[in-house]
Amino acid sequence: NIPSVPVPFFTGGVRAEIEDNRFSGNFGRDFLMDGFVATEPPNVTVIPDPLIRIDLQFRNNRGGSLDVSGENFSVFYTNTQPATPVNNTRPNPPFINPGIARRAWVNLGPSGMLVLPGFGPPTLRIESDGSAPDAFGNLIGNNEFNLIYSDFNPFFWTTVPVNSLLDPAP
Repeated sequence: NIPSVPVPFFTGGVRAEIEDNRFSGNFGRDFLMDGFVATEPPNVTVIPDPLIRIDLQFRNNRGGSLDVSGENFSVFYTNTQPATPVNNTRPNPPFINPGIARRAWVNLGPSGMLVLPGFGPPTLRIESDGSAPDAFGNLIGNNEFNLIYSDFNPFFWTTVPVNSLLDPAP
């Protein structure tokens, strides 16, 4: 199985298998994914920001409308670290400008010579059979929705091979 976090034992998040469902009857979006932050961000140190993590198996679902864009996850961190002679010439990060936000659903990744939050792959992950293109090019796999506000776009979702995510069933 592919780990969803860069630091062992930091495995908070949602693992969900959503299969063979019919979503309809809502005013607005019938299937909507959104994010939130339930903790205060830590001081900017070696401890990374707590990120929104979703491992999703999404198959054979039908419905009126679908909206799963990472843009719905309008959750950002703006916590800062005091400038020091060591970090005052680096870009934000190292987070000396609270006006520049970091997405709370983007993992650690390289930024020049540094590995920093907000520069890596999305922490929203879906198995490839749920995000393959449909007949119209929408990245919704074998799911059928009448209206697609947003799909499992690779800018927001990391696609992983089938059977690589842990089974959420006990």
